[in-house]
Amino acid sequence: MSLPTPTIQLFGPPSVMVNHQPITRYHSQRVAALLFYLAATEGPQARAVLAAQLWDTADARQAKANLSKGLYYLPHAVKPFLVVNRATVALQAPTIAVDTRTFIHLHYNAMSPGLHPATRITALMQAADLYRGEFLQGFCIEGADRFNAWVAAERAHYRLLAAQTHRELLAYHAGRRAHLQAIRHATALLDLDRTDEATYRQLMRLLMELGQRDAAADVYHTCCQALQDLHGAAPSAETIALAANFQLTPAHH
Repeated sequence: MSLPTPTIQLFGPPSVMVNHQPITRYHSQRVAALLFYLAATEGPQARAVLAAQLWDTADARQAKANLSKGLYYLPHAVKPFLVVNRATVALQAPTIAVDTRTFIHLHYNAMSPGLHPATRITALMQAADLYRGEFLQGFCIEGADRFNAWVAAERAHYRLLAAQTHRELLAYHAGRRAHLQAIRHATALLDLDRTDEATYRQLMRLLMELGQRDAAADVYHTCCQALQDLHGAAPSAETIALAANFQLTPAHH
């Protein structure tokens, strides 16, 4: 009898499902964090590293004891997929599906030299669809500075890769004059970085090409407001010139 397939989503609010049943209760936030960390990292993880990552305020001996308790309290449904020995812990299964692992594989596969263009675009589109929100959105642990710092670094890394993915797809669709698809990826880019002036300009051009002057004006206003709010700055001369060329109403502050 085959084991059920675990499906773990770490983009957006984290979720874990085993055999189509969600795991909604954990013994503690640190137990949930342990599972998410093992899911996000491929291969065996040293027990000493795991202990220090999640129980950094305890001494090494107590941290290792806490890790043993944490492993014991992991949800029963995921335990068949744990590989544990005296030195390392891993969450491994041939059929395990973790969105971050799949995203990384698709992204770097798409960037491989010599890949057929159609295969590359398909991989980028699949990667873009997987990025549903920031890594472990809304999840943190009070008093676990090392773990929270790791989460912050992972969020920034995935945000950078997601932006690169959407930028590639924006260029592809814009080049094919597939305006609606290009607008979708431009909007996704601006969700990742509200001050990306180059993308605001491209979105304004796309909307103007569709005859949507009011929507283009709204984009310009949003750009002006975001730059003012986040950097206390006005748009660049290039952005202002483009808006003037399109005869868009200046933003009001």
